[in-house]
Amino acid sequence: MYSYLRQAPLSDEIKTEFGVSEAWELVDMLNTLWAGERRQPLPQGQYPSSSGNLRYVVRELRIAIHRQRHSPSSDRHRASMD
Repeated sequence: MYSYLRQAPLSDEIKTEFGVSEAWELVDMLNTLWAGERRQPLPQGQYPSSSGNLRYVVRELRIAIHRQRHSPSSDRHRASMD
């Protein structure tokens, strides 16, 4: 969906942290997490075509992952697996 847009280059650290090779993969991950929170997808104007927008996407993705890992529903899921 986003692969045709210009993309900011990803550092090796970001590639390793998220297991991606392209910026559009970060956007897909973020949109999937946001959909689970009933949030709208990332607007095209915030697509990581610049380093500033890439920083925003990475920050929001880290926050969304943190929220998912520490949500009450994930705690219940972990407790039910014990």
